[in-house]
Formats: sequence, C-alpha cells, structure tokens
Amino acid sequence: MGESSASAVLRQLANWARSDGSGIVFDSSTGFALPNGAKRSPDVAWVKRERWDRLTPQQQEEFPPLCPNLVVEVRSPSDDVRLLWEKMAEYVSCGAQLGWLLDPKGRGIRYARHDCDIGGRGYTWNVASLPQSALEPAGREAQLLAELFWWMTAGATVIWLAATALTLYAAYVSPRPHRERGALLLIVIGGVAAPVVVLAVLLAVGLAQLPGLLAPPAAGSLRILITGEQWWWRVRYLPAAGAPVDLANEIRLPVGEPVDFQLESADVIHSFWIPSLGGKMDMIPGRRTRLTLHPTREGTYRGACAEYCGGSHAWMAFAVVVHSREEFQRWLAQQAEPAAAPTSAPARLGAELFIANGCGACHTIRGSAADGVVGPDLTHVGGRLSLAAGALENDRNDFRRWIAHTYAIKPEVHMPAFGMLPPAELEALAVYLDSLQ
Repeated sequence: MGESSASAVLRQLANWARSDGSGIVFDSSTGFALPNGAKRSPDVAWVKRERWDRLTPQQQEEFPPLCPNLVVEVRSPSDDVRLLWEKMAEYVSCGAQLGWLLDPKGRGIRYARHDCDIGGRGYTWNVASLPQSALEPAGREAQLLAELFWWMTAGATVIWLAATALTLYAAYVSPRPHRERGALLLIVIGGVAAPVVVLAVLLAVGLAQLPGLLAPPAAGSLRILITGEQWWWRVRYLPAAGAPVDLANEIRLPVGEPVDFQLESADVIHSFWIPSLGGKMDMIPGRRTRLTLHPTREGTYRGACAEYCGGSHAWMAFAVVVHSREEFQRWLAQQAEPAAAPTSAPARLGAELFIANGCGACHTIRGSAADGVVGPDLTHVGGRLSLAAGALENDRNDFRRWIAHTYAIKPEVHMPAFGMLPPAELEALAVYLDSLQ
C-alpha cells in the first residue's frame, strides 16, 4: 500500500502543481542536498518555482542544494515510524514548511515549522504522539534503566516459575501428605533460598548501575535550569559564556553529550521525566535537585510531569529534540536573538494589541516592550513544536483558540481568557505570535 499511496499523492500533487504553476513536484528519484549536508530523497517533494529557477542547470541535474518546501513520506509495512518521525523532523529543521507523514496502518501525522503559503493549514508535532517509551531508550541512563527492567523481569519470572512448579507438584504430582522433612526442604529452597538468591542478584545489578546514574557531568557540560510551574515548564539555558537563554515547554539537546539539569518548582511538587532519555526526578519547592542525562540518538521525544500537580496535570508535557552539536549550536544562537520586528500589517497590529491588552505584564518578548516574568517567555514562540505545554499544536488557529479559551483547554490555568476581544483582534494577535519564529 505504501507504493500505491505514494503514487496517488504524487499524481494528485502533480495535477495541483500544473494548475497552480507556483512550484515543481518531484518523486523519490530526485535527491536533495539539505543544508545540514545530508542527502535525502522523500517519496514526494514540492519546491517553489522561484527557488528552483535560482539553481544552475548543473545543480538541478545533480543533488539540488536545497530543502523542499513540502515533503511527503509514506510509511511502508516494514518502516519504523519512529525513524520516519526523525526524518521528518530533519526536513523541518532544514527549512521545510510542511511535512506529511502518511501512515496507512494508523493515521496521518502532519506538522510544519513555518506558516505555510502552499495552501491549507500548517501543522506541528502533536506532543502526545511523540515517542516516550522507557523500553526504547535513546539515552545512556534510559539504557541502564531498561537493562535493569529486563533483569527484574527475568528475576520475577524465575520466582513465579518456581512458585508455580511447587504448586503444581503439590496439587497434581504428589497430592498426598508429605513428610515433614520433605515439606520443610521445599519451603526452605522454594520459599526462602530461591527468592533470596534472585533478589540478591537483582540488588547487585541495581547497585552496580548506581554510580553511572548518579555521576555528575563533566565540568563544562551544558547546564539547563528547569522550573516546574502549574502547568508549564520554564526553561533557562545557562551557557558557560554569554547570557542565559530563556524559553518554555521545549528542550533541545546535543547528541552524545551529558547535560546537567537543575530542577526547581515554583509552587507544588512536580516530577521531571523524559522516559526515552532517563529516569524521573522530583521538583520540590524550596529545593534544587539535579539530574544528568546523556542522549545517544537524535530524534524528538516526549517529556511529562510524573507527579500529580493539579487540575491540568495531564496537560503538562513538553517536546525534547536531540540534535547534532552543530545544529544545536545554531539553534541556541538563534534563540538568544531578540524577536524580529513584525513586517505585515496584521502582525504589527497584533504587536500593538499585545501591549495594549496587558499581555506584556506577564510575558517577555525580547526586542519589544513586553518584559513580564510571570508567564512563559514568548520571544520565539512561533517556532516551537507545540503550545500550552503540549495541549495544542502550534499554528495560527491554535494561537487564536488558546488566547480566547484558555480555561476550556487547560482547566484551572492561571492565564485569563481573552474571548471578549473582537475576532479581528484575536486574529491579529495570533498572526503576531505565529510570526515569532
């Protein structure tokens, strides 16, 4: 079904491109040299005509040095959907405006980094669909915990088999009364010796892992201060040189390097957990706890609060993106920059409304008059993978929904709803926030 689905998408997109005339469609026989140096051949791709025409004939014949504006991948029965997600994330990080991952076995997954001008609505990651299994480790600490889980499963299986064997023996093989000495021997071996040996082995395996799990990161490692608040995450990067970089509800990490997470809570007890990267750690008001994670595989994963913390506990998630060191440095440098000035008339109106309605009293947008510290930093909110700590995807429609209906989306949330604003003003605010890439 994968090949026929790809052919159907290619045919329909080609028909649209011919009638529209604004771009060119390619199948998987065309490979593209992405800005990160990788060469990729998506099942279907679409490139704006003006971008294509800027290439030389030789560049067009070889690997065109650009990332398509639209990419489509169709999952075949043998494809690992997690690896396809990572491929789509790579396209988006290299500049793709819209990515479609079509899964005939499940549902389509669509997301985009930029506001799309190729028709239709742009989509981002649905954070709830991101990988979050502790048994599919993508970090050194998660790998150790997964190994410990399998050791514990094996130990529990041994004890269960021994108990079951004794029960069957006593019930069916030899149901008659046993001599006291024989019965005592069974109890000592099966009920005492076997569990003690198995539990001792499990204890030894667990204790052997503790030094690796508790070891602090090397000096000079990346430090990130995470503050849990009802019901979102304040994220502050603490580089060795330069000013701190603030954002919210999203974490990006370099692959293959240890990261020192310093964890705090501003209100109640939270618990910081990225299952694919490692174990959880409580965040306690008035204390700072620490957690070291060492991601080993690039990809996008889900993190969550693992301690009930109030009415919107279930909507306190975040996305974790693991990049190469070079890509991470580029991203962090971009996050440190102030917000770009709005260029369109709706965005300029939205910027004025943002200040006029008091939003700047709670939120910071660096480069503007908004300097509040109560709520999340919104300097580059339009470029994040989700809104409202994973409650919504990140596009203009979701910005408008969130501004107007905060309580309906996240019960007990502290941000007031602005549904009283006229639709035109809500749209302007959404356009402005969506432009903060």
